[in-house]
Amino acid sequence: MILNILLIAVITVIVIDLSGFIQSLESGLSKWLRIPNVHIPRPFSCSLCSTFWLSIIYIIIIGKLTILNVAMILLISYMTPIIKDILIFLKDMMSQIITILYQVFGI
Repeated sequence: MILNILLIAVITVIVIDLSGFIQSLESGLSKWLRIPNVHIPRPFSCSLCSTFWLSIIYIIIIGKLTILNVAMILLISYMTPIIKDILIFLKDMMSQIITILYQVFGI
């Protein structure tokens, strides 16, 4: 269950914080509605909020709603900025490794 909640957090961070999906959606809605600067409200534009609510829904569905699980969800949700930084670091590190491999093998 903890792994699934961590995966919910990672997916949420990638979609909301890293993919640009929310910004694209806001831009598209602005054009479609002909209203400048449409803003998608929380919890839909906030990875912390979305992780919390999606995880709460998940533990209700699986029948594991306890105070301990809610506290764990809050902790994981609170860590979404750190998850974002870790994902960015991993992406940058992989890019560096690929650059080094290109240099080593002269491709």
